[in-house]
Amino acid sequence: MDDATRTSSLFLFFEVPWLGGTHDGFPLLSTQHYIQQRRARYPRAPHTACQLQSLLIFGVLESALEIKIAERQLLRKDTLTGGMVVAQEGVMNLLTDWRQRTLQIQTWEDASHWVFGVKKAIMGGSMMFEMATTNQAFERLPQLAGDSLVAAQLYAQAACVLDAVYATCSAIIGLWSSKWQLPTLEQPRLGAFASSLRPMIDKMVADGWCPFTLSILSEYPCVLSYAFTHPSHGSSSRGHATCSPINCATNNIDTSDYKPAHVSPDCTCAFLKPSLNTVLDALTADTIPVVQLSPDGESIITSIADQTSFVALSHVWADGLGSTTEVGLPQCQLRRIAPLVQSLNPRGAFWMDALCVPSVREQRKKAIALMAQTYRDASHVLVLDAQIRTVPFTAGRVEKMFRILTAGWMQRLWTFQEGVLARRVLFEFAGGLVDMDKLEEGFDIEYLSNAVHRRLKSKLISLRRFRSSTSPLATPNFTLTDVFSSLQWRSTSRPSDETLAVAGLLNVDAGVLVALPSEERLPHLLRELGAVDDSLPFSNIPRLSAPGFRWAPSTLMGHTPARLSGTSRPLAVCTDAGLLAEYFAFCLHETVKFGFDATTPPSFFLHDVTSGEDYIAQVGTVNGHREETTWECNMLLFVHDHLGGHLTSGVAALRYGMEEEAGNPRHLCTYQAYVVVKDVLSLLKRKTMPDDMTGIVRVQGHMKRMKVRCSSQIRYQIH
Repeated sequence: MDDATRTSSLFLFFEVPWLGGTHDGFPLLSTQHYIQQRRARYPRAPHTACQLQSLLIFGVLESALEIKIAERQLLRKDTLTGGMVVAQEGVMNLLTDWRQRTLQIQTWEDASHWVFGVKKAIMGGSMMFEMATTNQAFERLPQLAGDSLVAAQLYAQAACVLDAVYATCSAIIGLWSSKWQLPTLEQPRLGAFASSLRPMIDKMVADGWCPFTLSILSEYPCVLSYAFTHPSHGSSSRGHATCSPINCATNNIDTSDYKPAHVSPDCTCAFLKPSLNTVLDALTADTIPVVQLSPDGESIITSIADQTSFVALSHVWADGLGSTTEVGLPQCQLRRIAPLVQSLNPRGAFWMDALCVPSVREQRKKAIALMAQTYRDASHVLVLDAQIRTVPFTAGRVEKMFRILTAGWMQRLWTFQEGVLARRVLFEFAGGLVDMDKLEEGFDIEYLSNAVHRRLKSKLISLRRFRSSTSPLATPNFTLTDVFSSLQWRSTSRPSDETLAVAGLLNVDAGVLVALPSEERLPHLLRELGAVDDSLPFSNIPRLSAPGFRWAPSTLMGHTPARLSGTSRPLAVCTDAGLLAEYFAFCLHETVKFGFDATTPPSFFLHDVTSGEDYIAQVGTVNGHREETTWECNMLLFVHDHLGGHLTSGVAALRYGMEEEAGNPRHLCTYQAYVVVKDVLSLLKRKTMPDDMTGIVRVQGHMKRMKVRCSSQIRYQIH
């Protein structure tokens, strides 16, 4: 397949109407000057939104590619409507030509200069994008475009173009990495743009897509646009009417009335069970029981993993494959599964929670404690997902990656550990098994330059990137920050299981955790880890109520990566007495009371007596909900000392004492609430100052700069 044919087969964006902005007749300009020049020549131009669309397509491309682009190169007449549209083929041709020209660069100096130029263009495009999506002219796009859905598609198309520039540049830098060390490329800031895509999301929900899945896809407009052109998974017979943007209710099950499903609804075959005594004896001896279907398909043979290699099965209970040793599974399911296992392990031995985890309490705890070892020891992990199983084995690799990402298996808590610890992960597609490693390998430059492919691959690589490069049997090098990031879009029907499902990744004994009451598991996990990310207290999520752990999040799931510092070196120490860490503190000159009750305002003014700057501190909501209570604080804690800009996350704390450690003072304080601090000057510029300032107090204070290992450094213990 030649370069042009291959490129045109990949998805970039779907074509939407051109609003009629004026592009031709102007010199090559930066994004910052693109609209200024056009306004100067046409001061009475009525539709600023047209100019913004032109800026975000033509302006961004010209700035990055550093060439003049004519309207005829990107616009074509739509055969159905007769109107002009921005053509995907035109943009792809430009990017392909840009890539080929750039790869002719021969020196590190020229390559570095090129990277800096593209970085500047992407940064400028991101700034213009933010300005455009908050511009009143874009609010009129639904009227100009004809309806709100087309307007959302205009937003998405512009975002896809910027992401395509980033993907192409990243691919080129990747090719050069073997010979040159070049500056890193920052991703375009498109995350806050998701609200502009709401009409597209509403249309997809109406067409059967899960709102929770769309929340995941909205992180990358190019992937959401790809999904918009594809039907939802064909197996969603259960429907998503009760799902929300933060939870897929369809994947949650009620274990009290759960029943394993047959292959077909009209099947009434018998259930097959393994030997309960053999399973119990194996677990009592801290060994892993495995099973296989007898040659005649009429019974289950039970043995010990130490005696044979085995395949571990990974699945979602909502698909009907959940059970216990005592109940077993329908014979029809086992006859369907057995050939899949035998294609990987001729002896046919496999481990499956539905058959190898009993309901007997003590042995069930043993099985959970052995879970990480089970998936680590298996020769293969075979993923059985009802949604993935509907996708043809012959589908393209990008389509396969997309369907894996949007399947229920990728959204469940336990399946994350099962995928990460596996030596090899294979997925059952319609007509054959697909090896995850093969999905991630062998893409040529055209695929590597494609934004949809890069985004999908980055999501799937999260399952494999912690595997040792020298030995697939090595324990993944996981940190708590990695866990938070990886579990952002995962959930479970049993919240008490979350520490059990990640203990093996963090080298914490799950056997100890499973024996504890559920409310004691997360504090114990934090104590066992000792060192944690110092940014954990700085997010608007529910907190633990246990003494000494009020600073800690009450769940490992649902955290966005932006909330964490992402440092590879933990900077705080978790103890029973509190979190020991080093922060910047804005010390108030008086104690302030704030909250959400009828008499106490949720905000207060801060005046920095050192810099003269003014800020507004406001208590943050927890997952969108207000906590009807009040707090007192006399200092605010921050990870960084710079409070400039639109918004900074902080912690309101009440200092109550001081102690010394090795001659260094440590201030003792109590965690009160998550707060956001906003620069007043920035709010005035954005015209977003609160309307009602009644009762808001003004308090003076000063920031204390704290340097690591400095004798005068102040450290805080948060309870």
